[in-house]
Amino acid sequence: MPVNFTKEEVFHAYKKLKNYFYHDNTSQFIRKRIADFENSITDNNENEYTKAFWLEMEKIAKMINNNSNEVWKTFFKKNINYSITPKSFKKNNSKIITNKNLEENIILKRINVFIDADIIVHIISVLWLIRIGPVLEKLIDQDSYAYKLEITSEVGEQEESINGMKLYKPYFIQYQTWRDNAIKTAEQLFENKKDLVILSLDIKDYFNSVRLNLPDLQKFIIAEGVESMGEEINSRLFELLSMINSEYTHKISKIKKIPQLNENETILPIGLLSSGILGNFYLRDFDKEVKEALNPAYYGRYVDDLLFVLTNVSINSLAISPINYFLEKYFVGRDLFIFDNPSELSDLFDFSKTKVGDGYQYSYKYNEPEASETDECRIREQADRVRFAFKSKPDLLIQSKKVVLQDLDSSESPAILNNFKKNIDKNRSEFRFLPDEDEAEKEFEEEAVFLRYNDSVNKIRSIEGLDEDKYGASKYLTGKIFATSLNLEKADSKTSRQILTFFRGLIGLNFHSLWEKVATFFLINNLPDEYIEFYRQSKNAIEKIIYTQYDEQDFEGKVKEYLAKDLERFLTIAMATPLAYNLDFLNDPKFDIENKELGGVAKSIRYSNMFRHAWIGLPAINYTNYLFENNGRLNLLRYPNIDENLEVQLLKDERNPDCKSLELNDRLSLLAPKYVRYHEINILHFFKVVESIKTETNNTVEEINTINDKAFNLYWNLNNRWRQDHTRSTGSEINKAKEKYFSIYEDVSTNSDRNRNRIERFVSINDAGSRISNEDKKIAVANVKVEHSNLMASVLGKPNTGKTRRKELFDLINSVEEAHCDLCILPEVSIPYQWLSLLAYQVCRRNIGYVAGLEHWINQHKFAFNFMVTILPIKKNGYNTCLINVRLKNHYSHEEKKLLKGYRLIIPSEVYPVLSKTYNLFHWRGAYFSTYNCFELADIQDRGIFKSKIDFIIASEYNKDVNYFSEIAGSWVRDMHCYFIQVNSSDYGDSRILQPAQSYNRDLLQVKGGETSIVMIGILKIKSLRCFQLMEYDLQKDQNSFKPTPPDFDRKNVLDRINNKRFWI
Repeated sequence: MPVNFTKEEVFHAYKKLKNYFYHDNTSQFIRKRIADFENSITDNNENEYTKAFWLEMEKIAKMINNNSNEVWKTFFKKNINYSITPKSFKKNNSKIITNKNLEENIILKRINVFIDADIIVHIISVLWLIRIGPVLEKLIDQDSYAYKLEITSEVGEQEESINGMKLYKPYFIQYQTWRDNAIKTAEQLFENKKDLVILSLDIKDYFNSVRLNLPDLQKFIIAEGVESMGEEINSRLFELLSMINSEYTHKISKIKKIPQLNENETILPIGLLSSGILGNFYLRDFDKEVKEALNPAYYGRYVDDLLFVLTNVSINSLAISPINYFLEKYFVGRDLFIFDNPSELSDLFDFSKTKVGDGYQYSYKYNEPEASETDECRIREQADRVRFAFKSKPDLLIQSKKVVLQDLDSSESPAILNNFKKNIDKNRSEFRFLPDEDEAEKEFEEEAVFLRYNDSVNKIRSIEGLDEDKYGASKYLTGKIFATSLNLEKADSKTSRQILTFFRGLIGLNFHSLWEKVATFFLINNLPDEYIEFYRQSKNAIEKIIYTQYDEQDFEGKVKEYLAKDLERFLTIAMATPLAYNLDFLNDPKFDIENKELGGVAKSIRYSNMFRHAWIGLPAINYTNYLFENNGRLNLLRYPNIDENLEVQLLKDERNPDCKSLELNDRLSLLAPKYVRYHEINILHFFKVVESIKTETNNTVEEINTINDKAFNLYWNLNNRWRQDHTRSTGSEINKAKEKYFSIYEDVSTNSDRNRNRIERFVSINDAGSRISNEDKKIAVANVKVEHSNLMASVLGKPNTGKTRRKELFDLINSVEEAHCDLCILPEVSIPYQWLSLLAYQVCRRNIGYVAGLEHWINQHKFAFNFMVTILPIKKNGYNTCLINVRLKNHYSHEEKKLLKGYRLIIPSEVYPVLSKTYNLFHWRGAYFSTYNCFELADIQDRGIFKSKIDFIIASEYNKDVNYFSEIAGSWVRDMHCYFIQVNSSDYGDSRILQPAQSYNRDLLQVKGGETSIVMIGILKIKSLRCFQLMEYDLQKDQNSFKPTPPDFDRKNVLDRINNKRFWI
């Protein structure tokens, strides 16, 4: 039976490949390979690109199906190579403490080697993973944490790793789980008064030390009886992968020492996705041996990092090397390790052979030297000479210098564990919360360098040296980039100069993985001179690398020949990746040389969407025609209508009267490198709808009310059209899928003559969030001042998104998170629409809803929109997203109209006199509520429409007439018999939470004034309120918790709320 891969299967493998390397932060070379591959598929008509791409997929499928082994060997010989980057440089061991950044003596010690191969090679690797990966996964112990396939059982036994874009579970999640499980085990043992030892081991040069025999592995799988998917196809994939690994092993032997291999044995190419799971499987037997021999309280392996928590073991602290003694006793003595170099250790050990069966087994006895000989230098020299290897796989060596051994006595202080855990929690919280702007104002050097002490920090003589902190530098840059992306303001010159100084010479080369982040910092801060200076100084540092002390001297010539070239390629890609946001960043003639070097790479990365999407101004705009407009030179960091040049003209262009530039592009949708979240498309479509509204149309409310539904259609097709069983989903299929996220219905019973201009909608969110089981809600009332100057800035089309205001919002959001609230309410006109994506981002990350009024949005046709947004989190299939429901204010206030008309702006209801009013009834996490926008509260007919259907009302206001609105609130809470949350600007005050109770017990919370924005927390006891509402008057009057329900209060609706039912279906 012939092998017959389809073009759809090949494309599926390509999508997985692209998705993995989009998220991987270290693989610059393959990132460019993917970009170049996509841009090599050209067609004179951009609309025909997808057809041309499918033809390429078909061509690759035919190659895999039909090519002979000899043809493939020739192809692999030509298209498989390697790239190298520096792994380490010689350290300065001088006793002189200095702050000098070495720029001259940059002495290379070790290198990293990666596969650098044609995209077809990587596609074959992924096809093998799709077919064989799940089979191997079942044979690998759960103690192995890295390179775990993303397998779910959402629909029966459906495996998402096969059907979706994902391959492996995210690195950071698996790594944290591996580490945290060890700490938890140690804590439990400590609490139970058990002594313990924590041991960390690292395998030296693991992937290059593996001796993998793929033909034998295939036989093993067949013998195990677990292979069930087309033996002919699987054999072909094993054959091709074996040829790939063999060719790479042959190529790498020209630059790295590879000991003699047996027939069919290869190493594992770093950067080839199949190597991950194969590296896991290779130590499968050892994982079992460890647990049998040591019975550890915890054992976990993360690729080549081994972590043990052991009890009932002891450490000889008096030995020459306690670590070597420990490993000899418990690992060599229990047949897990052997000495790699016994002939060199006769002065340290007595060796004797004991006959075992037909062979011999070494036994080892530690020789303690005389006390007089155990000086520090001798101890260190002797310890460094000892090398341990795996007994079952003697090519795998333990890196002695990286062994960490911690002896924890349960009768002593747990400070080691506590401090380590505290640092972990601190680092987590720094990424959990939005950056503190005051902390961000620290100088770069405070985060990127630290002093080492050997005694009191108050003594100069205690200073041992100055170390660079890669994590601190990375964290600082990320925080600055995030904050700047919300306003695009320049960093101060001092910070820029410190970054340039820090990344010079040796430190810059040691931290080359941060080059892209540094380039992003300079680009997003609009600092082209500093960007180019960084590029030039990095190139200069590469040229100064010295190779004479390279560890493997036999290969010094080859390393010298390739390293500088590969590192310059790495630098070019790192610099070009952020340049993809804005190709005109280097349009100054003085940068012509660099622009030519970087511009083409940046454009290729832009068109393939392989840049970081996190810093884009308008979410998902990179999937629209906008990406290609003006020869790809439009700035993606900004909202399209903020620029006064090309972007605004683009939106007003007669060729694009309805923002056609913001339509999803077929090519970009098909080749999207990641799963696009619903809220990204929600915001994109919201922007498109608002900017498209003009006087010639009269369907304003309908367009706004259908934003969520139409956005879901776009979202669904964008994320599913690449699947082989998907062309374009039907409306019923999409609606069925949408109901798993949310449902929106209109109450058709309100279409009477009296209510014909009012639309009542039921918005139900299906969320598997962590707080869904509790009907009671913890509410954060934001006590913030709505500055008139900010309101005016938005009216004039120049919203204030500056640092001071941004800090205020960050602090408020962090406070809401610290309080673990369910919902946060902000006043009317309190948030610029450009920060809508920030709020959505926080809702998704922290699982907290927000209700807020957007500042007036003045679109390109001079319409002034006052929107209330309700942002509610949704968690589905491991993805966090949110529904962003926008509602146009039904009643603009008289003063509001006066202000807007004074600047010749258009009020929608005055252009369309019969504009329908809309009110929403939200059903979320077991609670029912509605939202009102300030002056809407004055409409007595609209106030009562959800009587008995709601648990609470939210009133978002910017209103100085607090007495009038206070009376409305008091009346409303009685007449509707629900909680009432009113949030006003802090200078006007009367922000409060009321309950339908006696006057002395009515206010749960009330606040006014204050110079600092804060949140006040109130608990809505919804369950108690519903139980009370179910009672008849005679029972209610005997209760003191609430006032009796008003006349005609429909208790059937109360039951429906208790039973979590939907209305109007």
